[in-house]
Amino acid sequence: MTVAKGFFYLAASLLAAVLLGGLYLLYKNTQIPTGADMVQRFQQGTLAKVPPTSCSYKTSDFDGTDDGILRIAEGNIFLKVVTVKANLGGQLIVRILNDGTYHVDPATSIVMLQGNDPKEIINSYVTTKSWDCSPWWSPEKNLFNLPQ
Repeated sequence: MTVAKGFFYLAASLLAAVLLGGLYLLYKNTQIPTGADMVQRFQQGTLAKVPPTSCSYKTSDFDGTDDGILRIAEGNIFLKVVTVKANLGGQLIVRILNDGTYHVDPATSIVMLQGNDPKEIINSYVTTKSWDCSPWWSPEKNLFNLPQ
């Protein structure tokens, strides 16, 4: 083996080690909370420390289906739930901004909130569902913009 080939293999090995180390550090610094951890952080008001996260759940039974998505970025939350059941149907769209204010989207079906405190319903969806969470690699900042 020539000296040039040996040097090339050494340089390639070092580069690979540095890249793998960098990827490991990126992984360690962007660990996503589990659904239960996300709920606990929501209740404690510490979601601002969570890296951008995308969560979802889906349930189905004889009464119908219920599914939702939850997006978290910079402490802001976007929640969309669609329910199709015999006694209840519609969608709930809400933004919870990092200052703690709740904004129910006008596209929300009134039947989802009828006769109930919207904040209680929203908190119930966030805290009682089995959310499956993963990294949200390219957050859509406009998702948190309030509709005009």
